[in-house]
This record gives sequence, structure tokens and C-alpha cells, in this order.
Amino acid sequence: MSDKQFDESFRPLPVSEILTKPYRFIIPSFHRFYRWERKQVTDLLDDLFSFSAGDQASYFLQPLVVKAFGAPDNNEWEVLDGQQRLTTMLLILIKFISRMGDDDKEEYQDSLYKIKYSIRPNLDFSNPDPKKTIDGFYLAEAKNTIDRWFDAKRKAHADLDGIKKCLFHPDASQQVKFIWYEISPDSNELSSINVFNRLNKGKIGLTSSELIKALFVLDLENDGDPDNTASGQLVMEWNEMERKFQDDNFWYFISNEDRTVQTRIDLLFDFLTQKDNGEDSDYSYRLFQNLFDYCNAAKGANVVLNPYWVNTKVDSMKTVWRQIKKTFNSLVAWYEDNMFYHYVGFLVNEKSSPLSIFNSLQEAKALAARNDSSHEWTRDDSEKTLKGLIREKFKASNAYLTREGINKLEYSDSERVRRVLLLFNIELCIKTGSQRFSFDCFKKEKWDIEHVDSQNDSDLQKPEDRILWLRNILMILQMEQCKTSLLEECSLLIQEFDTQIEGERSFSNELYSSLYKKVNQYFSFDSAAGDSSIDQVDISNKNKDSINNLTLLNSDINRSYKDAPFPYKRYFIIQQDQEGGHFIPIGTRNLFLKYYSSSKNSSSSLDLMRWNEADKESYLEFIHSIVDHIIDPQ
Repeated sequence: MSDKQFDESFRPLPVSEILTKPYRFIIPSFHRFYRWERKQVTDLLDDLFSFSAGDQASYFLQPLVVKAFGAPDNNEWEVLDGQQRLTTMLLILIKFISRMGDDDKEEYQDSLYKIKYSIRPNLDFSNPDPKKTIDGFYLAEAKNTIDRWFDAKRKAHADLDGIKKCLFHPDASQQVKFIWYEISPDSNELSSINVFNRLNKGKIGLTSSELIKALFVLDLENDGDPDNTASGQLVMEWNEMERKFQDDNFWYFISNEDRTVQTRIDLLFDFLTQKDNGEDSDYSYRLFQNLFDYCNAAKGANVVLNPYWVNTKVDSMKTVWRQIKKTFNSLVAWYEDNMFYHYVGFLVNEKSSPLSIFNSLQEAKALAARNDSSHEWTRDDSEKTLKGLIREKFKASNAYLTREGINKLEYSDSERVRRVLLLFNIELCIKTGSQRFSFDCFKKEKWDIEHVDSQNDSDLQKPEDRILWLRNILMILQMEQCKTSLLEECSLLIQEFDTQIEGERSFSNELYSSLYKKVNQYFSFDSAAGDSSIDQVDISNKNKDSINNLTLLNSDINRSYKDAPFPYKRYFIIQQDQEGGHFIPIGTRNLFLKYYSSSKNSSSSLDLMRWNEADKESYLEFIHSIVDHIIDPQ
């Protein structure tokens, strides 16, 4: 389309003029859904409010690019660009009308423009249902944002009549206007979709996948789809795939990226086209555009098919659509299978792409066929291959991590400790089958490598942290009816603190440090030593940084109990697990429940409140029993 065509058909169109006669705007099937979020809606409202309070004559909205639809005199227009702002403006107009008197309300409701969809279900813009469709969800969010904005202005006694005049009164000195671009129905352009693609490519809001979708719909148009049956089927299948990618559980299983829901399905086309990290963001779109041009070129036109399509034996949009659905179904099959879900999820978390995992499986399958043509590839073969890929993640300086190497891991080697503990947890999920590891929580939240037994002699410095720690310890001692002088010492320190003047409260560092050490000794030493020997127990030479004293824990939980000893951590973890407010990995939960401790070492109920050397040994041995067959299978 030439610039001249745009210049000839350009004109500012006040919103008030659109309300003088019923306009009907048709949203074509290739358009993306309505996607404006709270900030965009609020920004537009704030702009309108500022404009109405100023002295400028015009406020210009983005271009509204349209083409006449149907009979010339029916005032119907196909929207090629501008759907997002056109829809938001309709919601704002509906809000103003709802505040009018009955006479004005009836007049403007009759002249209000309509928005219809060529394939997707039409929406109730006055009362959008967020549960029925994705369009409805975003529409309802936008409507709620507008309602909250109006409520805030009402409470601030702001005058909104200025905006109302700018929108509804044709004779107002200030007007809000669309920039109206009308595409001639007789244009030599191949289709509205081509115009749509050229207008939108490069805009922040439009993704490669949305442009690829437009190419598929256009291909069906060119193939003859008079009643939109094939287009409707494709759009329905597309929407089902997109909904799956919008599910955080599915998305964070196959990706580490924090993408918006609108761009997630791009991964599917990057997977199919085998896009590597060195390619730019338009790589997949350019490949599909090449295939489309090749399939739809005029006879005799010189369009060379990209070698990728030649090598993969794709020569039509229909063929590649079948491949897209097959690829999507393969990803869903991985997600739904417990073994694939956990092993692929682990590998993705460790920066392997789904494409590289898929290619490794295909290469292993091909190698097995070359070595034994009669061998039929099985799920067990896939599991073995995935375990081999996982083992590679524990390789450093051309050497694999061994059982002895695991024993020597410490807190300072946080990356390998984290990797071992993650594998420990996901392998437990596979073996028990009772819980899936939540990759979405693991990637959306912050996680720590936590010391099970307290790390420092006296880490807390702030008085408020120290008093919280003391109260927590006193609670645990009272709950468990522990027969120890620590009860009295804790109570005396708390009383001393509570009687001090507000703002000047503090502790004797000597008293607090002494009690802190005694508490940690009490909850760390072996029961065989006896309570009477507390002051003689030396835990300073015990390595608290060893992997047998480390676990994976959500950072919020870790920071909320302020370096407490094992019994309070145990109490707090159990409480959090019962409430379900945080994802607690199965390995971490079982550790604090002392599932890994040998029963012969538990001679009293007090042992449940302690984390001692025997517990550490049992925990480490259990880690070996779970991960060694993958990390060190020899």
C-alpha cells in the first residue's frame, strides 16, 4: 500500500461523530484478542482527564485503519488496526452512559457503535463474563479498572464533565479524535491480512505467532473458504493451544522465561523451526512468511523455498499446520507423563531447551536403530537417555560428580548443592507419585539453600529479631514440655526486655549469646549424651555447611523464622504445609518431619525436636539412595 493512498483517505474522526449514527466494526479472525491491561487503560483515562482540563483543541488516539465491509451504505467497517483502543474507548463510553439520566442514556445507547467478531463469540461489553473466554477475562479486567478509576475520581470530587463533553458533544471546543485511515475496497493489496501484517510488524504489542496465525487464515482464504468453516476450526485449535501455554504449570515446565501470556505460544514456533539462541526474534515469522509466499506466489513468480522447509519436506501451509499440532501434542504428552514431566522439567531448569532435549532423544533413537535395526524404541529407552542428559549436568572439568563428591559438597558450592537437592526432590516425586514438583513456584519465587541446624553462634543483632526468636523458643519448649533450665532463662530474658522503656529496649550481648549457644546445643546434641551434659557439648567443630545439613526452602519461609533452631523450623514448616500458603518440596518437608532419621536413633519424643549427627548421616544416606543411580550409576 502506498503512502499516497493513506494520505488521500486520512481524516481526523471525532469520537462524537462516530456517535451520530450507528457504526458497526468487524474484528477479523486474524486479529489477536483484546489484551489491554490495567496500566494501559489507566494511562488512557489519565490522558483524557488531563486533556479535558487543558486548552488544547484535539486529543488524537492511535490510527484506526478500516476497510468498508459489506454493502456501501450499511456503515460497517473491517478493522485492520486499532482494535485495542477502539474497544477500550467503547468501555469508557458505556461507563459514561451508565451515569446519565434516562433520556440521555437511551439516546446514546441507540447510537453507540458496535464491535462484532467475524469468528469468535461476540461479547457483552456492558457485563463481560471473565470465565467464558480469554477476551471476556481481559475485557472484565479493563471494565473493573475503569470502574475503580471513576470511583477514585468521585471520592476526590474530580469534575469529569470535561471528558464527557470531549467525547459526546460534537460542538464542544475540545474533541477526542481517532486518526481514520480508510483502505479502498478496490486496493490491489492481496488481502486485509497483508495490510494488517505490515501495519503491525515491529509494534511492541504484536508477536510473531499472531502474524503467523494471520498467514494461516489468509492461506485458507486464498484456498476458498467462503463460510469461514476451515478458518473457524483453525482459530479454535489455535486458541486451545494458546490456553495451554497460558497455564503457568505447563509454561514453567518447558521454559525459564518470565514471558507475558500473549507471547508464550511463540515458543511452539521457535521449537518447530529449530530456532537457536543466535537468531533474532523474527526468525520463525520470516520462515513462515517465506513458506506462505512460496505457496501463494503467482504462477511463474520466482519465490525460493527456504532450505529448512525443503529439508523437512514441508511444501504447504496445511502440512506445516499438521506438524505444529503434532509438536504441540508432543509437549503436552511430556507434561502429562510423570517421568517426562520431572526429567524434562529438571533439564529445562538447568538451561536445556525443549528443542535440544527433543533432538537428543531423536539422536539416541536413530543411533539405537543403526546399532540394532530390530530394536523398538521404548519409554524405558527415553528414560535412560534423559537420565544420561541429567548426569551431564553434574559434570565439571571433564569429571562427573561421584558419591564421594556428593559427600564433600558444602554450602560454598551452592550451585552444585542446589542441583543435587533439586534432583533429590524431583526424583522423590517420581518414586512416590503422590506429588508433582511445582516448577512454576520454583521459578516464580526465590529459593535458598537453608541450613537445617542453625549456622551461626549468634546471628541476630536487632532487638526485635532477638525477642521474636526468644518467644519462638519459649513456645517450643513449653509445647514439648522440655525439662530444662532453658525455660527459666528464656522467660527471664523476655521479662527483662518487656519491662524496659519503649524505644530503648536491648539485651545484654553476653546473656543473649550464652543462651543462644545453649539453645542450639540443646537441640543439636545426641540424646545418648544426656541433658546434664549440655554445657559440655561442643558443636563448634561440627561442619554445619555440609550437604547433610542443607535443604531447599522458599526464601520467604527461610527469612520468616530468623535463624531459629531445628524445632521451631520444624514447627513452622509443618504449619506452612498444613495451610498450603507456600510450595514446600517433598524432600524438604520429609526432612523436617524426620522421615529420613533411623528409628533406632529415636529413643524419646525429644529426639523429634533435635537435629543431630545421626540424623545428618541418615539424611545423606537417603539422598544417595535417591540420586546415586542417576549421578553416579557405577
